[in-house]
Amino acid sequence: AARFDQHVFIFDGTGRGFGHHRMGLAGFVCLGRTLYHGGSFDDPNLWRFRMMRIGALVALLLVTVLAACRPLAPAPEVVVTIKPIHALTAGVMAGVGEPALLMDGMVSPHTYQMRPSDAAMLSGADLVIWVAPTVESTIPGTLGMLPADVRTLELIEAPGVRRLALREGGMRMGAGESDDPYTEDSHDHEHEGPDPHIWLDPANAMAITEVLVAELSALDPDHASAY
Repeated sequence: AARFDQHVFIFDGTGRGFGHHRMGLAGFVCLGRTLYHGGSFDDPNLWRFRMMRIGALVALLLVTVLAACRPLAPAPEVVVTIKPIHALTAGVMAGVGEPALLMDGMVSPHTYQMRPSDAAMLSGADLVIWVAPTVESTIPGTLGMLPADVRTLELIEAPGVRRLALREGGMRMGAGESDDPYTEDSHDHEHEGPDPHIWLDPANAMAITEVLVAELSALDPDHASAY
């Protein structure tokens, strides 16, 4: 038949007609299964049994389809303090979401002053990624006041990240060779202890990326394969 909702007249092959029926697609399928298995509309028990089987199969199919079509959770709200780490995080989250950058523009992380809008951004985050107190010197106090459900990741303490000694003579302080506040050439301050600019070492950049993948996958299992 060209359409399943047309009136059909069905015979069982013996010449005995079942009558004049109007049915949809589901009814047509049920009728076909009944005829194929030798059933009859005149047998109420067999008809009831067939319908129960078909109902169970339809229910199972619907559950399977609904499970496969379950929408993924939204991407987590991630805030990164400084540009170099933001670039690495954005690469890891590509295709899933976009991390927010806290210290935009040419703001130095050593002299950064937090605005109310920045505090609100941090409070609404699922994950805050930063480097170390010797880099974002004004951040630790704020992080300690965030809601308990906001996760923080201090990269200088992350597994696989090496703490490298400062080069002989320290950083090239006052050299004036760069306007970028995240390079060695732009600093006009002393650092004590290990070099906190961990992202400048290629091996550390790879380790940071691996840490970001692990952290984001744990936070957002629905998108783990994309990180």
